[in-house]
Amino acid sequence: MLVLAYVVLKATPIHKVIGYLLLLPGVSYIIMHTLTLLGPDMTALASQLEGFLAVPMALGELGLAL
Repeated sequence: MLVLAYVVLKATPIHKVIGYLLLLPGVSYIIMHTLTLLGPDMTALASQLEGFLAVPMALGELGLAL
């Protein structure tokens, strides 16, 4: 997602809003998976953050579909 966000932000005919919609879930995915890799203590925090970050990740998937 981060690479796609970079490409979209650098492309002139594509709107910048789509690029930022792809950037936000890319960062959200990195946060979620990093917390999961850090151990079982962070899994509880990751599950709490997943509810908050689900909206940006869903918007990013929709942006990817566009």
